[in-house]
Amino acid sequence: MSRKPEIVLIEDHGLLRESLTMLFREGGYRVSSFEELHKARKHLVRKRDSDILVISDIRLPDGSGYELLEQSNLYPVIFMTAYGQIEDAVEAISRGARDFILKPFSNEEIMARVKKVLSSFSDDEESEQIKGVISQYFIGESEAIKRLQPYILAAIRSDSTVLLTGESGTGKNLLARLIHDLGKRRDKPFQLVTCSSLPRTLIESELFGYEAGAFTGAEKTKTGKLEYADGGTVFLDEIGELDREIQVMLLRFLQDKSFERIGGNKTLHSDVRIITATNVDPGHALETGRLREDLYYRLNVVHIPIPPLREHPEDIELYFKYFNKIFARRFKVQPKVFAKEIIDYSRKLPWHGNIREIENLVERLFALYPEQYISLADFVDVQQTLAGEKPGERQEEIRGQGLSGNLRDILQRTEEKYINEALRRSHGNKSEAARLLGVSRTALLHKIQKYGLDNNS
Repeated sequence: MSRKPEIVLIEDHGLLRESLTMLFREGGYRVSSFEELHKARKHLVRKRDSDILVISDIRLPDGSGYELLEQSNLYPVIFMTAYGQIEDAVEAISRGARDFILKPFSNEEIMARVKKVLSSFSDDEESEQIKGVISQYFIGESEAIKRLQPYILAAIRSDSTVLLTGESGTGKNLLARLIHDLGKRRDKPFQLVTCSSLPRTLIESELFGYEAGAFTGAEKTKTGKLEYADGGTVFLDEIGELDREIQVMLLRFLQDKSFERIGGNKTLHSDVRIITATNVDPGHALETGRLREDLYYRLNVVHIPIPPLREHPEDIELYFKYFNKIFARRFKVQPKVFAKEIIDYSRKLPWHGNIREIENLVERLFALYPEQYISLADFVDVQQTLAGEKPGERQEEIRGQGLSGNLRDILQRTEEKYINEALRRSHGNKSEAARLLGVSRTALLHKIQKYGLDNNS
């Protein structure tokens, strides 16, 4: 809520109603007070789009305050109940009230409850907005992805270090960027350091910078990522590959936010949030000594383990739709029409490259196939090439099922068979054949030309 809401007060005891009305108005709130339930309900109907907090007695002359919860869940409700009626309070919370307060209460107590409820209600609204943004980029409707939401929200709201774990291609880089962009440091720099791509000396200078003359070639002072991103975020990808000496330096920085540039004596400070990621099991990295235990516990405050794609294959169709739109815009063409069998086939693949592999595959389909319709044979051809499989690599598996030839040839023969059958049933009418096959006429004409089928029909 961007402004102080209106408080709708429902209390049949006149003196208490008047004193609370004065208290809330002195606190800067607009107040509408009622002694009967039906008058308050009419008021709430008219105020449906307003910011409102309802404070009501449970037992009213013309009904129960619980009816307010049945009328609408748009507004937070605080119930008041007489001393000794704790069972009413428990039932109120179970029915959806935000809070309850036992009579008698002090002015300080009721105002504290009001502020707490309004704060939590605002947080709930913000959480829904954040979830909406996350769902647009970090895609997934499976339980495996939904289970990550509380941890992602905690990472966005807090300023603690975050450890992202998961296989290559699961979206760690994307999630790190989202955590920064949706958090309170969004207006400050975001810096990425890939720990496996640089040798120790370069990693040290990338993180901490160096003074002019610190070593041969250091002609002028260089600002490191930690200093440059002051107030922002530094994302250390593949943290398990970081040299152990650099790990000690990073540990010191995490403890007191201080460091020195290479060749410098002046201690510098930087208010930087650290997000790290690794595609290896942290437990194994600890056992093998690749990752210091004390550093690990500093980094692992909020841990978000991103599952591999094979653990949530039900999301695959969403990824295809997403990248289909992305590359249609990039290539300035219409989105592809994928054969219905492609999704079923895709859910059985191992996807070792996870979501990044799907992204690369869809991009290749746009680059290699100008036609809009993508058959299963087209898909398999590109998928096997992308996965590093040779044309006959699955031949033994197929033969074991009583088939001969490689998978692409089998799919093409099957496709030709169905097209010929559709043309026969439609007596050569290509529009009717396309309808029978469930494809566009343009896609069918392309296949007829590709296979050299029934050119005279």
